[in-house]
Parts: sequence; structure tokens; C-alpha cells
Amino acid sequence: MIRFLLLSFLIVQLSCTKSEKTAKDTLVEFVNFRFSNSQSLERLRPYLADDLFNKISELPAAEIDKFFGINKRKLMKLKIHSETCTDETCLLTYLIQYEDKLESKDRVQVYAKKSAQMRKKDTGWLIIDVDDIKTFFEFKTPI
Repeated sequence: MIRFLLLSFLIVQLSCTKSEKTAKDTLVEFVNFRFSNSQSLERLRPYLADDLFNKISELPAAEIDKFFGINKRKLMKLKIHSETCTDETCLLTYLIQYEDKLESKDRVQVYAKKSAQMRKKDTGWLIIDVDDIKTFFEFKTPI
């Protein structure tokens, strides 16, 4: 009986402890957010470091609309290729595949290889910068 109570107490304690997010977790959440229909500057804030957030929020309204226009695209795949991390920083290289519907109503598959630089803050990670490495377009109908 004592073993059962001790085991139960241990399980409750372990399930109540808050686990720390990894850089990979934050990046996956960010990419899913970027392809969602509910994007806004306020909802973008928890993912980005101050410098990057300020650069985006200072853009003209037309550029911010273009930045959030990604939600017209459908995320097909996200794969993290490499992860180089220290205690305070992390560099993730990843591939996203998404389908885009062009103004001409043609569909195109886009494969984009990117790198995200991240910095640890408190119990989570913030994105410092995202760079495009290579982008490939596959049109469904001939150009």
C-alpha cells in the first residue's frame, strides 16, 4: 500500500512539472502559426526576438499585409534537417513544402530550404533571424 501511494505521488509530481520548450518545438509552432488563418502582429510577438519583431512591425502596412499573406498557402511538409545548438543559441536548418495558389488560379508546389537562428530566453526560445537558402518551384501546369 505504501509503495502504491509513493508511486502515485511520484507520477503526480512528474506530470505536474512544466517541461521546457526546445528550439525545435518553437520553430515548429512558428511555422504552423505562419500558415494559419489567424496571423497578427500580437500573435507573432511570442516567437520573435525584439530586434526582428521591431523590424517587422515598422514595415509599411502594405508590406505587413504581404508578410501575412502566406496564409493563402497550404503547408504540406516541415522537416528539420540539422540542429546546431549551444546552451544559449541554436541554428536550425529546415525544409518546408507548401502549395500556393497563384492569381492565375494555377497551383504550384514550393520547396524552401531555410535556416533559423534562435536564442534562449527564460524557459523558451526566440527567433533572431530566418534566412532563405534555396527555393524550388514546381508548377502543376506548364508555364
